[in-house]
Amino acid sequence: MCDLTKSLKKKNFKGYKVVAEGKDGKNYSVAMGFCYDDFDQIPGISKQKRISNFFHKHILSSRMSGFSLDMVGRTAVFVYARDAADLVRRINEDSQYIKPEFCKKRIKVKQATVSKAMMSGEYGDREVVAGRKIKIGEEIN
Repeated sequence: MCDLTKSLKKKNFKGYKVVAEGKDGKNYSVAMGFCYDDFDQIPGISKQKRISNFFHKHILSSRMSGFSLDMVGRTAVFVYARDAADLVRRINEDSQYIKPEFCKKRIKVKQATVSKAMMSGEYGDREVVAGRKIKIGEEIN
């Protein structure tokens, strides 16, 4: 998960989001499994619905998963498209299982804008910005 270290005063930030696009055309969280399109604001998730086995299966309770309280009710976008594309590559290469409705070709990078109570930080060594709202745009190639 993300290590958020700095509160931001910006109103919004446009970056790059890795999503699982469902057969229904909606955008789902690759780590938590909830549908971004179903919420106006990022919900506080209490149950993970795994799309693949790439992310830790007990992401909300395990210290090994890198869980951060700052991420509750937030989602992050990568600052750079190449970092989002690298995560897609790693998910596709390292997952032994991806739910059939989210086959590998449905894990995508899309432009996205986060807003509200924003923070910056890192996902591993990659720069991210997180917010409580997200508007997901077009897929990038």
